[in-house]
Amino acid sequence: MTTAPANRSRGGTPFSSSSTRTESPGQRLVLRRGPVPLVSCDLAIAAEEAVFGISEVNWGVTPGNLVTRALAETIPTRDAMYYIMTGERFDGRRASGMRLVNEAVPAAQLRDRTLALARRLTTLSQWVVRGAKLGFRNARLMPWDAAEDFRYASTTRRSSSTATRGSRA
Repeated sequence: MTTAPANRSRGGTPFSSSSTRTESPGQRLVLRRGPVPLVSCDLAIAAEEAVFGISEVNWGVTPGNLVTRALAETIPTRDAMYYIMTGERFDGRRASGMRLVNEAVPAAQLRDRTLALARRLTTLSQWVVRGAKLGFRNARLMPWDAAEDFRYASTTRRSSSTATRGSRA
């Protein structure tokens, strides 16, 4: 998952993850290493029992700017502020409720659900999925007219690229 941030920003292949970490002696919390790898994934599924937390304030440390930027990119402001400022932990159900992950499932179903999602993605046109991802990533912060221009340019570029590839086949 260390290459996910670059992958996400460039709009490469869809990237997904699943989280199963639970709180027990000797185990780290899911976000103890920072939420950047998790939120850099396009899709994420967590076990309902997974334990998340932004714990820097508990140690007397200000969370790094990448941590706050990553959360601001993914979850509502009030939720981000609450967990950044309090250091409280939350489970997979809560992570799903605030959209840190797409969904939470019982731990016993996590692997099967993640594989089903990956299989679903492989049944779709990878050009279309990549285009949809790029369109979302690039256009979501643009003014409406710029987003429309981007969509038109992307569609035109894909059409001419497909036509060129088709004539070589």
